[in-house]
Amino acid sequence: MVGKTFTHYRILEMSGKGGMGVVYRSEDLKLHREVALKFLPQQLAHDREALERFNREARVLSSLNHPNICTIYDIDEDEGMTFIVMEFMRGHTLRTRLQENPLSMKETLNLAIQITDALDAAHSKGIIHRDIKPGNIFVTERGQAKLLDFGLAKRYRADDSTVGLGGKSASDDESTVLLSNPGVTLGTIAYMSPEQARGEQLDARTDIFSLGIVLYESATGHPPFPGDTPAVIFDQILNQTPTPPHQLNPKVPSLFAEIINRALEKDCPQRYQKAAEMRTELESAREQMSSGRVASATKPIARSPLVRKTIDSLAVLPFANLSGEPDADYLIDGVTESIISALSELPKLRVMARSTVFRYKGQNADPLAVARELGVRAVLTGRVLLRGDLLRIDTELVDAKDGARIWGDNYHRRLSDVLAIEEEISREISGKLRLKLTGSKRKRLHKRTTQNNEAFQLYLRGRYFWNKRTEENLNRAVEYFQQAIEQDPAYALAYSGLADSYFYLGYTFGHRPPRESMPKAKAAAMKALEIDDQLAEAHASLAIVRFFYDWDWAGAEDEFKRAIELNPNYATTHHIYAVFLGALRRYEESIAEARRALEVDPLSVPVNNIVAMMYRAAGLYDEAIEQFKKTLEMDSLMSLSRTCLGAVYELKGMTDQAIREYLRAKEIGGRGGDELAMLRRAYETSGMKGYHAKALELAEARWDGWHVGAFEIAALHATLGHTDRAMEYLEKAYEARSGILVWFNLGSPSVGVGDAFASLRSHPPFLALLQRMGLPA
Repeated sequence: MVGKTFTHYRILEMSGKGGMGVVYRSEDLKLHREVALKFLPQQLAHDREALERFNREARVLSSLNHPNICTIYDIDEDEGMTFIVMEFMRGHTLRTRLQENPLSMKETLNLAIQITDALDAAHSKGIIHRDIKPGNIFVTERGQAKLLDFGLAKRYRADDSTVGLGGKSASDDESTVLLSNPGVTLGTIAYMSPEQARGEQLDARTDIFSLGIVLYESATGHPPFPGDTPAVIFDQILNQTPTPPHQLNPKVPSLFAEIINRALEKDCPQRYQKAAEMRTELESAREQMSSGRVASATKPIARSPLVRKTIDSLAVLPFANLSGEPDADYLIDGVTESIISALSELPKLRVMARSTVFRYKGQNADPLAVARELGVRAVLTGRVLLRGDLLRIDTELVDAKDGARIWGDNYHRRLSDVLAIEEEISREISGKLRLKLTGSKRKRLHKRTTQNNEAFQLYLRGRYFWNKRTEENLNRAVEYFQQAIEQDPAYALAYSGLADSYFYLGYTFGHRPPRESMPKAKAAAMKALEIDDQLAEAHASLAIVRFFYDWDWAGAEDEFKRAIELNPNYATTHHIYAVFLGALRRYEESIAEARRALEVDPLSVPVNNIVAMMYRAAGLYDEAIEQFKKTLEMDSLMSLSRTCLGAVYELKGMTDQAIREYLRAKEIGGRGGDELAMLRRAYETSGMKGYHAKALELAEARWDGWHVGAFEIAALHATLGHTDRAMEYLEKAYEARSGILVWFNLGSPSVGVGDAFASLRSHPPFLALLQRMGLPA
């Protein structure tokens, strides 16, 4: 098998073998990731019962989405061989771990909590596993438990009857199934519940009993029901009481021993009725152990139910697109972004911004690893499958502290219900986080931004293209936002999106004159606030226009503060407010605001860049260099960061380093080799002055009248001491009402010079220009 390719999966090596399956580590040649391929053994490839069990496992796993349940990607057939495609995990089964060395009490409790959480998820879907044993529990190298092999799983109803997933009747004899199937060993019998051993109908409590056996063995190193033959083991399970765990291992905490004993109650009503109930008590046992309040089994301590600490920080990872249709991306990204936006308004909850979490898109990232990297307490994941008008969304909220599942649900709806699903998810999460909401916040969370689902989908398309930040895509965003407004003229969010699009088209990302686009941006923002004056995004949109276009400093600051008050997690507001404060030379405040943006958007390249730029403006050059380098580690092709880093090097007199960054920035920006060679020769011949002179010559030769270019040419003239020519071009930028002029006090970001306007700071016409704009000299 090794080296063979089935569909688009190449077999790399065998990683496991059992009576009912052979597993191979494989490579997905389409997505370039490791996966596990599980095949039926050759002798069972045409066995009807074996194939049904194999297919049952695939069906069950496809309906479950939980960090402690092995994830299935697909089931396929090639060359007459059926196989399941699953996530590939590195580690060992619990059976192997127990054979190698005993587990510590801490490890046992952690694994127990994870498995009860997985069982809770399965049971909530009406699925019982029926084969819980150490060989079906996998422990990854990071200590994460994964429940395997749902081949014997069945659905059950509230009346305790079982419903076969494979179409078999509810009267199947469980013991017959287990004992007659090839490859089912004595170990499986040793983990049966009494009702399973008697062949009775089963419910979720059978899995709880089997898990109790696993935990007993993990804690003591001995089986609770030993025996050399099936008959002896059945007698033990049905009639005998196990030796108390602490007699075999005095280190077993009393509460943990009680939990195991209750799970092993032979009478179902005396057992835990739900896995969630058992998980809660296991968490209490772990808390007692961590706090040092562990008593011996002979001196029990009072139980204190564990209250999970309030979740104060959260990351919503981009929902995975299972449809394989790129056109579904707008919908899936939009649902993710809408949930982020809704949760961001909740008090005392730090929610990671879109630009940070979307760096994980398509990576199949481990939620716990993401939580550690971002420093958050919980992670929400989701998977979306769109088939025509049918939509399925699977969601899961995981506590990063222990990997426990806080909440999860599946939504099978029509595409027309997507708006309701997004709102339902947000409400469910706020409830599970036990956040105390004021009446206005609760009302806000339950308030629909639009009742029109078509308008909502058009808005999602608009935001999808807006996030791409090119002139073409911004124009497409405008079209979608306008269509959304046509569908619902009272859709405030669509107006806010329209305002943001017009702003960027007139600022740097498009060639619309500011005097044409900015009034449209302002009108759209004000219309949004007329509809909903509690919309943080609209206040931020209006603040940006008043800052970059109106130069209305007091009005802009009021809007920035109002936006932050309504949504302290909206990173864009903190980001642009930092620029605003820097433009007014309030550098200490600007750095603090930039760092607030970084708290909720730590992986955003623009936000990291703005922190560095505020350091540069404040004269903290070493801090600026360090931060620019950190930004370039995140995105080495960020030409703006390289230009700004070069400017700081120039200010420090490190001209060789400055030229290196300037030229690299121009190369990234698409400048040809001839132009780069001319600039390098100019520097080598005449130093920085020669470089700037050549840069000016080239800039003037290609200038097309765009206001951003006028500002760049003015900066180069000023650097070379051409005062009148500098003022000539600054007046052109002023006449165009260029928003770039607010950067006078911030180091002129896109211009490759150290301090572009230093020579003009005592020049009366320049001071008069600052005065006309209301900027401090």
